[in-house]
Amino acid sequence: GKGYLTDERLVSDTVRFFAAIEGEGKGRAAWHVIAGLPTERTSEAVELGRVLSDIDRRMAGGKARNLAIHWQPFQPLPGTPMQWCAAGSGARRLAARLRGWESMDWCRVRQVGGRTDAMALVCSVLARADERGVELLEALGRGRVGAGDAEGLTGATHGALDPDAPLPWDFVRTAHQGKLRKAYDVMMGRLGGES
Repeated sequence: GKGYLTDERLVSDTVRFFAAIEGEGKGRAAWHVIAGLPTERTSEAVELGRVLSDIDRRMAGGKARNLAIHWQPFQPLPGTPMQWCAAGSGARRLAARLRGWESMDWCRVRQVGGRTDAMALVCSVLARADERGVELLEALGRGRVGAGDAEGLTGATHGALDPDAPLPWDFVRTAHQGKLRKAYDVMMGRLGGES
């Protein structure tokens, strides 16, 4: 969703970064990729694979470098323009789609899984909870808690929120609340209006 971060820029900046690193067999970069953003398409994993292939092709004949891709499910955070969006999932599924790109010669890809989808959904519920979030924390201390159980304990959701309805954290007044809504409306307009 960042207009300046085109595929070409990602390829050229990564290749330039790798070229600037000295030493044989040394040098690595890390990308942190968020899965499950609003309006994300499954085909984007294949598009990312093409970016990796372009990096490998441009590095051919040079020094092999390592690229770690750290996958995380999308989590909407209170106080950001994305706070009204549903939590995302699919980080590990998208990583699995890129397995074929892990054996390239010049850009050696290693994928690192982060938080599971299930835990990301529970954490999103916790971030949106009122004082009942304490009950969720206590339940987590006793063992595994699913997203549905987390929603039941807190009354909060990991799903999309109505941008016109009061938020659980609206009692925290900030000077930029109107700016957040405006940024959300602009973002959703660019993404096609889905949340």
